Amino acid sequence: MNLQKIIFFLLFLLITSCSSNPVSTQLEFSVLEKYFNYNLESKEINAYCLIDSKMDQLLMVSVSLVKSDNESEIISFDLLLDNEHNNQSVFIGSTSINNLEIGDYYMMFTVLDSDSSSQIVEQTETQNISPPFPPEIIEVIMNSSIQLDPTEWIYLPVNLYGNDLNGIDDILRVEYKIRGMLVSECTGVVEEYPEYTNLGNTNWVLDFQDIVNNSFFYYIDIPFRPIDGSALLDEDEEIIFPASDCGKIGEIYFQFTIIDQSGLTDEINDIYLEIGI
Repeated sequence: MNLQKIIFFLLFLLITSCSSNPVSTQLEFSVLEKYFNYNLESKEINAYCLIDSKMDQLLMVSVSLVKSDNESEIISFDLLLDNEHNNQSVFIGSTSINNLEIGDYYMMFTVLDSDSSSQIVEQTETQNISPPFPPEIIEVIMNSSIQLDPTEWIYLPVNLYGNDLNGIDDILRVEYKIRGMLVSECTGVVEEYPEYTNLGNTNWVLDFQDIVNNSFFYYIDIPFRPIDGSALLDEDEEIIFPASDCGKIGEIYFQFTIIDQSGLTDEINDIYLEIGI
C-alpha cells in the first residue's frame, strides 16, 4: 500500500512539473521586405519594412543604423504603422542625422509583439552612403594611326582608365564618339563630321575589364572595314556588318565620356587617329 502511494506521488510530481514549462510556439509574423536610405540633401534617414502577421495584437518595430567597419550603432528610432491589408502591415519612419560620415552602413530591424513574448531581428545588406562624386577619366591609351588591310577587318585596341569615389557600381557607361573627315577609298565620296557623333550607334561603348591600381579599366576593339568592303562575320559565319562599298581613310578625333548613375560625367576630347592604306 505504501508503495502505491509513493508511485502515485512520483507521477503527480512528474505531471505537474511538465505542465509548468512554457509551451513553445512558432512565430506568427515575419518580415517580407526591409530597406533604408539616406537623403544627402535633407539629412534624413528613412526606413521601411513590410510584415506579414497572423496576430491581432499590435506589433512594435524599431531600427538601428550601424556603421559596418566598427559595428558602432549610430542612431536608433521607432517605426510607425503606415497601413495594413490582408494580414500585411507597412511600417515606416525617419529621423534627421547631421554630419553622417561617408562609409558603409547597414540597418537592424527589430520586431516585437505587444507583450514582447516574440521577437525577430533582421539585418539589411550593406550600402555605401556618400555624396555623388563625379567620375574621372585618368588616361586613354590607343595608337595614333592605323592602316587598312586590303581584304581583312582590322581592330584598334583602346584602353581607358577611370575612377569614381562612389565605386565601380556607380559607373553607368563609358562611350565614345568621333568627328573629322572620312573618304571612301573606291568612290572618293567625302564624309565630314564637324561635331562629335556616334553615327547612330548606341553600342559605341567600352566594356569594364578589371580594377587595376585602384583605377577602373575599360577596353574595346574598334573594327575598321577593309579596302575591298568585305562583310564582318562572327565565328558562326553570321554577318555582323554587311559588305559595303569599301573602307574609308582620313583623319578623325575621338571623344571618350564616362557617365555615372547620378548623371555626372567626365570626358576627354580630340584623341587623334590617322586612317591610311
